[in-house]
Amino acid sequence: MKKSMLSAISIVLALVNVVLTAILVFTLAPAIKQSNSLITAVCEKLDLKIDDSRAGDNSGNGDVSISDLATVPVDFGNGSYTTTITLASDPGDTTTHYVKLNSVAVSLVKTNADYTAINTSLTDQMLIVSSTINSVVSNYTITTYNQAQVQQDILAQLRTLFKSETIYAVSISQTLQ
Repeated sequence: MKKSMLSAISIVLALVNVVLTAILVFTLAPAIKQSNSLITAVCEKLDLKIDDSRAGDNSGNGDVSISDLATVPVDFGNGSYTTTITLASDPGDTTTHYVKLNSVAVSLVKTNADYTAINTSLTDQMLIVSSTINSVVSNYTITTYNQAQVQQDILAQLRTLFKSETIYAVSISQTLQ
């Protein structure tokens, strides 16, 4: 008798659990749908903002095939593709810090209309390009130096200097000292 009473109570509790679960599902479903649509809308807006600003990306021309890129190594004078730049000092830091740029390359989009002119200008004006790179890098301190940000800043300066979006990216290989 005791076993059948416990079995009956267990079945009743299971049925009550199923009914309450069904009520919860049907009452929360519209709220969940609204939350899902809100989250989807926010994600879409964030994706648009990220695509527009290219925050983590070193380019600004969207998707470009690697076969459509030409790379121009930066010559820092006398055929040298390396240079050492003194970084700005942090307040209270008496140590002089350097960054050695082992190589810097500028990528150009070959399919853009002004590619030939920009490639020629870039090659002819290499002293100005290297000076621009030196100027951008020397503004950073050892604590604020961030390779991705430096590349973005150099890219922005070169695009402004040459007035062209054909300059797709700047790549740096460096050693901090």
